Amino acid sequence: MASRTHFSLEYCTSRYVFSPHYFSHEPRESMTTIFIEQLTVADFSFLDTSRGLVGETLIVDVELEGQLDDQGMVMDFGHLKRRIKSVVDRCIDHCLVVPARAPGLRENKVEGGVSLQFPLSNHAYIRVMAPPSAITSMPAAEIDVNTIATYLDEQLRPVLSDNTTGLRISLRPEEINGACYHYSHGLKRHAGKCQRIAHGHRSRICITREGLPATDLEMKWARRWNDMYIANREDLVEAFDEGGTRYLRFAYEANEGKFTLVLPASHCYLIDGDTTVENLARHIHDETQRGAPGHKIVVRAYEGLNKGAIVYNP
Repeated sequence: MASRTHFSLEYCTSRYVFSPHYFSHEPRESMTTIFIEQLTVADFSFLDTSRGLVGETLIVDVELEGQLDDQGMVMDFGHLKRRIKSVVDRCIDHCLVVPARAPGLRENKVEGGVSLQFPLSNHAYIRVMAPPSAITSMPAAEIDVNTIATYLDEQLRPVLSDNTTGLRISLRPEEINGACYHYSHGLKRHAGKCQRIAHGHRSRICITREGLPATDLEMKWARRWNDMYIANREDLVEAFDEGGTRYLRFAYEANEGKFTLVLPASHCYLIDGDTTVENLARHIHDETQRGAPGHKIVVRAYEGLNKGAIVYNP
């Protein structure tokens, strides 16, 4: 299934601080560029006026230009990876990314965190309350690769060594030829960043029936879960109607603090139990198996890039 996404296959942004001789015709010292492909992977969600709450997974590639230091290096690869990964982890990984200049956005600081209401194009809205560490506001009217790359570029410059003169960040989704979907969730019992109520992934789904690819089933689940918030039924605290729209309110308290999320019911899918990839794979398997009694169904569900869970009946 082709993924509905605003992100292009690949986008690179460059911000260079050149020497005064860059634009002159005088000979200058040659520069060297080092690179790290797939330096890290960022799983996060962002707000979009037409799609709503969107889960995403992006691979981060980096090129760094500079003069050689006394070790004959532009920068030690280990140091470069740690510094850039720390910035990506802090700024977007497992965060909700918000376009701060979106028309109609209301965002306020409240006790214990940030509260915001984000308008959707169909006159509905999304409300979120979360600790500050769970939300990243970017100075843009919408979130796309350009927005994120520019923001990361600004955050990264202070952590680079003095001999570096250029930085190129490439953000790209995994190439997926088959079915996939964007989903968001939160795991209140998780000790790490997965506890955040609105983070997400872009994930492949592979299903076999009697050992053969079941592309019809893969497409069915990809359509069903694309741009969905998948929630534990026990986190639902209220359902209400407003302005002709049915809303669901989810809330829980985790180690980082209190979280609340209000979404149109049409953007939500409820399961019994925490929405770990293990439980999601089991849910897909059990629901699919009920529709295909007597067949051997194997579900291979991904959580972002190159990780996931397999469920089958022995």
